[in-house]
Amino acid sequence: MNMRVGVQRRKVRVMPTTPADLDWLLECCDRPELAAAFGLEPPASAHVRRTLTRGGIAGMIFRAEARVGFVLVFPPTDQLTFWELAYAIPDTAHRDGVTAIHAADAMIHYLFEVAAVETVGWRTREDNEASEAVIRLAGYAPFGRWEVDGVPFVFYAIDAAVWSARKARLEAQEHAQPTPGGLFRWVPVPEAASPGPQ
Repeated sequence: MNMRVGVQRRKVRVMPTTPADLDWLLECCDRPELAAAFGLEPPASAHVRRTLTRGGIAGMIFRAEARVGFVLVFPPTDQLTFWELAYAIPDTAHRDGVTAIHAADAMIHYLFEVAAVETVGWRTREDNEASEAVIRLAGYAPFGRWEVDGVPFVFYAIDAAVWSARKARLEAQEHAQPTPGGLFRWVPVPEAASPGPQ
């Protein structure tokens, strides 16, 4: 499933996918290091494609006009009762904590305000210090640690109350350093955006 509208947080936008974006996203998911970060067996593109046809959500991360990464949101399963957020910025030249946290905030805002989910989950590998730092900077606390195929992951859950507290902190920052358009800005869907894999 594609996003119904894009979201901007400062200079970072999370936008609906075009067919070309989706091809790139699936190609990236077949990289062993990205599949492992998501807790999936490589090649992961087939799993991601199935997830998107079953209600998962994809969005592309743009900084200025450059596409630098993507966000995936996996729907609840029998094992995980929340919508699970995952993001990737494949090129190390584009990776930085500010882009990652703005993209995550934008997608979580979309999930609560547009998709009307009740809880968003997030996992990081215990050895992924960069992703762990992004989540802790956002103020989220872990609720458990489990192994997935022998790899230890830390799990986080964000409900409406937790997100409300996060937004209050963001609004305080926004008051001190205003952004044109406000804390979050809705961005119209480009005509070329794809409805998602068929």
